[in-house]
Amino acid sequence: MKPLRPSAFLEVVQAGKEGVNKLGISLILEKDEELSQAVDLIEGLTELHKNGIFKEALSHHRLDELGFYLSSPSSQTVLWVKSTGYQPEAVDKLAGWSYQGEQIVPLNKVLSPEESELIAAKLTTFPEITTYEAGRSYQGRPISVLEITLPSRGELTSQAKMSTYKPTILITGRQHANEISATSHILRTAELLVTDPAYKRYLQRINFVLHPVENPDGAALAYQMQKLTPHHSLHAGRYSSLGVDVGSLVDKPEPILPESLVRNMLYRQWLPDIYLNPHGYPSHEWVQQFAGYSPPLYRSYWIPRGWYTSARGLDDPRYPLHKEAKKAIMDYIAEEVNQGPQIKEVNKRLYQRYQRWAVRWQPHLFSLEIYKETPIYSSRRSSTITKPSFRTDTTVISGGTEAMDETAQGDWLLKQINMGLGFLRAHIRFLYESEFSIHRWEEESGDRVVLTIFRPRPVVPRGEGGDK
Repeated sequence: MKPLRPSAFLEVVQAGKEGVNKLGISLILEKDEELSQAVDLIEGLTELHKNGIFKEALSHHRLDELGFYLSSPSSQTVLWVKSTGYQPEAVDKLAGWSYQGEQIVPLNKVLSPEESELIAAKLTTFPEITTYEAGRSYQGRPISVLEITLPSRGELTSQAKMSTYKPTILITGRQHANEISATSHILRTAELLVTDPAYKRYLQRINFVLHPVENPDGAALAYQMQKLTPHHSLHAGRYSSLGVDVGSLVDKPEPILPESLVRNMLYRQWLPDIYLNPHGYPSHEWVQQFAGYSPPLYRSYWIPRGWYTSARGLDDPRYPLHKEAKKAIMDYIAEEVNQGPQIKEVNKRLYQRYQRWAVRWQPHLFSLEIYKETPIYSSRRSSTITKPSFRTDTTVISGGTEAMDETAQGDWLLKQINMGLGFLRAHIRFLYESEFSIHRWEEESGDRVVLTIFRPRPVVPRGEGGDK
């Protein structure tokens, strides 16, 4: 018998109290001796808790008791672990803080994973934001997720209902931890959604799920390194603590990096209409083509080409609405990203330089797709196409960016963050101004009535169909 993954069998909530009172976990073990070992571990940890040791293990913020229903072929038992009172470091630092109208997210500095966690804790004091620890990294750092929705009038909310009645956007940042601007513009977007009326209206039609730091171990290393060499690319901090790309393990069932589990967990829970994963690249690297060196895997990054993005969606004539949605999103991106003459001029100069020194010499290697003065890669340049699947049917667009932020500082960092804000705003506006319909079916079967509520995908640009 193959051991099964843990599953929840009990959840107790209490009216007027924040969080879950009790949570029960069921675990089926393959052998009787494994059950005995599990009991010894849990009971031993309970004794350590009493002596103030390992207080964070199996003790979670806002959870009073965690129960384990353990079963093996010939035995079963239930054990409960009471909370030790442990709470995340960011929550401790937040004691006595209240919002006084100041800007919470700084835009002129690199954010460490600890600073990101503290900002997330501050943002969760707003009623629209729920922040929780979705996992821990290989080195034990917390990975916070922010869910931003209109406050519920009830004691309990249904996430399934929320994702059915409104489109959802899921954003993952800092997969490569030296690509620093994503964390800042993701958290700044969260702040604007609860403090700026122009942004707050978006909550009427959209759910937001924000994952600001996917790779906190790499981010911690890159943050320490930038103190010594602030303008270097810091590729040693790009990957995880094991030197493995977090994203390469996302689809593995049991990855060696626990942080790789978070992205797909969020995807399965929310089934987002749009998924974004902003990235970056060196802002200053030039490589002489005959100097005996070439960046491995990334030959097209020999010289900077400014800010650019890609728009990937379902490439199938049987799904014309996906194509219309992608075209509309490209229009929004072109409108939003280059706002401000200074940003537009900087990018224009870099695009022209890339065209002169790279594209015209080796167009098969260096390509530049300009759409309305903005580089948006949308043409298929390989033999493969994006085929219908669970993900492509559900998610109308999966997009990323390449900002020149390895490693940006000061005014240059601010420019990269502002372009990232424009990129996110483009997708938010698309969802807010799009059209979609909600279908409801009632069926009788014997003495039961089955109610089904369904929202077809994709959302479509206004005027293409659907009901507002």
